[in-house]
Amino acid sequence: MDLTTFLALSEALTGFSEFDLRATGQAEAYRAKTNSKLGEALMGAIEGTWAPLAHRGAAERAAGVGAMMGSAPIGEPLRQIALLWYTGAWYTDARYGYATLSGQAYQKGLMWKAIGAHPMAAEPQGFGAWSLPPPEPSA
Repeated sequence: MDLTTFLALSEALTGFSEFDLRATGQAEAYRAKTNSKLGEALMGAIEGTWAPLAHRGAAERAAGVGAMMGSAPIGEPLRQIALLWYTGAWYTDARYGYATLSGQAYQKGLMWKAIGAHPMAAEPQGFGAWSLPPPEPSA
C-alpha cells in the first residue's frame, strides 16, 4: 500500500487528519511496518475494500470502515493499524503482546493528543504542571 492510501485509510481509522498523522513524523515507518507485518495479500485485500470508500463523504467512510473492522480477515489488522497510530506499538495480541517501534513512536502516539496529556518523562511540562486541571476537550 502506498503512503497516500495508507494515510487516507489511517484518517478514517483514527479520526485524526492527514496533517495530524504526518505531524507525528511516523507515517512512513508505520506504513512500512504495516506492509511488512501484514504482507502483500492482506494489504491488497484491505486496499481493495477501502478503495470504493476513499472518495465518499465522511459519514459513508465512517460507516464503511466500521463494516470493514467487523469483517474477517481484515478487521483485526485494521485494529492493529489504529493501535499503531495511537500507541506507537505493533500489537500481536490486543491484550498482551506488543512491541513498541521506537521511543519516538511512543512519544508521538496519538493517545497523548487524544487525552490532552504528554508522554511520561518525554516532554517537560514545568514545575507544578501536575496540579493544573486537564485542558477542556476540543469538539
